[in-house]
Amino acid sequence: MTIIKSDLPFFREFASKGLGITVKRRPDAFADGLRTLAKEYNTYTKRVSDFKEKLKWDDISAQHALVYQRVLNTLGKPEVVSVLNPRIASESNY
Repeated sequence: MTIIKSDLPFFREFASKGLGITVKRRPDAFADGLRTLAKEYNTYTKRVSDFKEKLKWDDISAQHALVYQRVLNTLGKPEVVSVLNPRIASESNY
């Protein structure tokens, strides 16, 4: 779902990914945000749809496993996470 939210750090992260709009807490700014969203609605909904594909459990778990793998590599224990998730050994795009 495309969003229009107050200009707060948490919501800015989503806006920076093109998933919505942040606006100042003023009626005129909110109205401008609605107009922008209306003009570019198809673009925003496509971005949201594309982003949803990145939220699949297999992808999220692989990202977590890769973080753990990097930590364990730093500690000199690289084999631990590879046993838990062999898929990470071949992935380098996270």
